[in-house]
Amino acid sequence: MEAIAAAVVATVSGAATTTTSSSTTSTVPTTTSSTVPGIVSYATHVQPIFDTNCVFCHTGAFPPVGLNLSSPASYANLVDVSSRECPGTKRVDPGSPSTSYLMHKIVGSGPCFVGSPMPLHLSPLPALQQATISTWILQGAMND
Repeated sequence: MEAIAAAVVATVSGAATTTTSSSTTSTVPTTTSSTVPGIVSYATHVQPIFDTNCVFCHTGAFPPVGLNLSSPASYANLVDVSSRECPGTKRVDPGSPSTSYLMHKIVGSGPCFVGSPMPLHLSPLPALQQATISTWILQGAMND
């Protein structure tokens, strides 16, 4: 998943990869303003994604799978909390998007993936939002 996150970040940031006849690969950055920030802030970058795409279902006293993503409850319901759909797997495993069930649900596949990709019955999150969440997890899933 870390490789996927890097590929998503490269794609979203406008990097173009080329292969020459000697099979070497180089990355040539292009100009864009749609990039993942260097340090991803939970409050500034991640929570707004949940607010826009998730809280219309994942809120209230009895949210789906016990996952309330509204502020300020979301962080405590995600980080180092076991998934109900995939016991033994953390919803967010700090430092590891590939073992975080949240990323499996967002991407729509992964070890013991259950149910439907999120957000339910909507288009997948845009690549930049997926990369933002993945980068936040990779950076240690800090609460700020």
